[in-house]
Amino acid sequence: MSFDQLTPQAVLRDGLSLIGRFVRGHPKAFALSVAGSILFAAAIIGSSLVIGWVTDTLIVPVLDDGVSSDGLLIPAAAAIMAIAFAKTVGIVARRSAAAWFTFKTREDTRNTLVDRQLRLRMSWFNERTTGDLLAVADSDTDQATSVLHPLPYATGVSVLLVGSLVMI
Repeated sequence: MSFDQLTPQAVLRDGLSLIGRFVRGHPKAFALSVAGSILFAAAIIGSSLVIGWVTDTLIVPVLDDGVSSDGLLIPAAAAIMAIAFAKTVGIVARRSAAAWFTFKTREDTRNTLVDRQLRLRMSWFNERTTGDLLAVADSDTDQATSVLHPLPYATGVSVLLVGSLVMI
């Protein structure tokens, strides 16, 4: 494809195709990172519900009437701690699995590029500097896979957006 044939649609199609190929290469790591992101988004939505419940059942009655809700203090604290734990698990799962997904994909891509370079004729190597060869194997690989690390996070943001709209 020449530069003149690059359209936004072609770039989007090729980019999505590349991401799809990367996801098919490591589906478990991607699924775990997206699951962690969804858990984190759900915990954020759940935290708004829990904090609202705590405010309405514990704080407001004390401020309005001076009535203490001692029997609800432990369940409220447990609910807040459960949400905090879910957020923590979601963050750790998302970040760890996204890093695993990204680095395994970089490794696969780098190995593929080096294997293709090794099949080239020797005169091709004589025309390139060592830096150019390393750039293809390292820097170009990093650039090609740089979209993968924030991809699960973006998925979680989408879930958060939809969940927030549902809550309204």
